[in-house]
Amino acid sequence: MAQAQIDRFKSFKLSNLSKSTQTGDLIEFCCQLNKNKRARLYYSESYRDYVLAFNINKSKSFILDRHMWKKFKKYITLIENELGN
Repeated sequence: MAQAQIDRFKSFKLSNLSKSTQTGDLIEFCCQLNKNKRARLYYSESYRDYVLAFNINKSKSFILDRHMWKKFKKYITLIENELGN
């Protein structure tokens, strides 16, 4: 009985390694920013488009869709000038 549970747990862990989220979204790009922060670009089924998600910690994320990104990208050079110096 105990061995069957151990085998089932191992197969569960291995089968979930290839999945990115519970919704089955495929990761196109992932960048680890530090120990618990990362940025991911992936196709979201709920948005039906690609989104950029900044994961702050295990339970919080900030998502930019295509419309928000168009507004935000104007400020990339300003941010680069301030942070790059």
